[in-house]
Amino acid sequence: MASDCDDGVFCNGVEVCGAMGCEAGEPPCTGGTCVEASGICQSTCVDADFDGHRDVACGGDDCDDADPNRFPSNVEVCDVANHDEDCDPRTFGFRDQDMDNYPDVACCNGDVCGTDCNDLNPSVHPDEAESCDGRDNDCDELIDEEVLRTFYPDLDHDLAGDMNATPITACTPPPDSVENALDCDDSTADVGPLRSEICDPGCMPDGTGCVDENCDGVVQTECSCTGSETRGCPALGVCAGGIETCNALTGVWGTCSVTPSMEVCNGSDDNCNGMVDEGLGGRTCWLDSDHDGFALAGAPEIETCAACPPGYTDQQPVGGMIDCNDLVGDGEDFYPGAPELCDRRDNNCSSGGGVVVAEDADDDGHTRMGFTGCSGGPLPKDDCHDGAEDVHPGQTAYYDYTFCPESMPSCAPSERIADFDCNGVTEPQPAGAGCVNPGAMCTTTCAEDLGPRPFDAKAANCGMEVVFYSCRCLGTTGCTVQGSIFDTLLCR
Repeated sequence: MASDCDDGVFCNGVEVCGAMGCEAGEPPCTGGTCVEASGICQSTCVDADFDGHRDVACGGDDCDDADPNRFPSNVEVCDVANHDEDCDPRTFGFRDQDMDNYPDVACCNGDVCGTDCNDLNPSVHPDEAESCDGRDNDCDELIDEEVLRTFYPDLDHDLAGDMNATPITACTPPPDSVENALDCDDSTADVGPLRSEICDPGCMPDGTGCVDENCDGVVQTECSCTGSETRGCPALGVCAGGIETCNALTGVWGTCSVTPSMEVCNGSDDNCNGMVDEGLGGRTCWLDSDHDGFALAGAPEIETCAACPPGYTDQQPVGGMIDCNDLVGDGEDFYPGAPELCDRRDNNCSSGGGVVVAEDADDDGHTRMGFTGCSGGPLPKDDCHDGAEDVHPGQTAYYDYTFCPESMPSCAPSERIADFDCNGVTEPQPAGAGCVNPGAMCTTTCAEDLGPRPFDAKAANCGMEVVFYSCRCLGTTGCTVQGSIFDTLLCR
């Protein structure tokens, strides 16, 4: 039987029984387009995904007529799937959570992406100067480039670093280190660039037994002084004000008239070694660049015997006492316990800094009425619908659509509102002159109201933006038929 050969596919024709068995049938559509889903032949190019744009294969401009979320003029969104919404590989959805005017690097369209490597920190973006803080401030995948400092060990504390040691690069000085390599013998403070050459006992004319006290590469093979000469002590600290007298018998300068004493916590170099209050400790202080009394986690620390110096705090950055912003000129208002302002930023460091979306969910410059998570700040608490950016006090543009109250995720048409300026009064709807079916919902001939498109499709129409609204029609009276779906444009 012929029905035994039929594969049930409309567009390849009805198979028939022949002498050799089943034979292919004739395709039903000799011209135009075969629509398998509806079993019809169409002579014109169709919009298969009903997004208002025809396939490029038949002269349209839709680069993907199987994807209703992809067509020219569609709004690009920031998505991890690199989805191309507007058929333009050069564009991508712009997301800027930290409001520094640089798009998030996670927003891509193919190989074209944003440039902000940390979109939760407004002080991190490609044009930010690199700071010595262990972070990539300028998004070049390098950390602290060209700002690290070079230090050398100074174990004898004579303010001269060991010229034979391996240098250390860091942001702040490690213990017992300086930023020079001038000491030829770091095991004793008697040898260094600040010392004077003396007439060493046993020093021979050929240099044997001599010491290069000032590390200049030249030893003194003769006595340093003669007679009863005097000079200022070649020492540091309080000893620098003393006097040395020449020992005429040995040709060596005598003891400094100021005797070094034990170092005490007084801000002075009592032991004449060039350091102040070293080794006394007693208090740990952490770097606090913005002087708000709190330090970042892992902040550099110092030990001191007195109060913490300016720019440091004795508040240890642990638990709830960790600062989330220590930047000078920006971080003073961001610290644990700070007043949480209505400014869409984490002032009290309760969530580690960054953007607080709940303070203005639709980012229209207004905080939701009755919101208790912040007070004061630049954003007024007068938004009656914090889920719609077009609804807020001062709004004067009224659109041909209504929306559900914020407390109701979904609602019946009779429960919808249209109070765009939050004054408690439903705004008069404009006539929408010039729009295609302005403000129209499904006509009585439509059996099913499909509602707005499941994507945010917008297009220019009559000098305004419009949103597609779909109905499934049973008849054609009052409907513009496009396949079995027709689109009504609502003015936005």
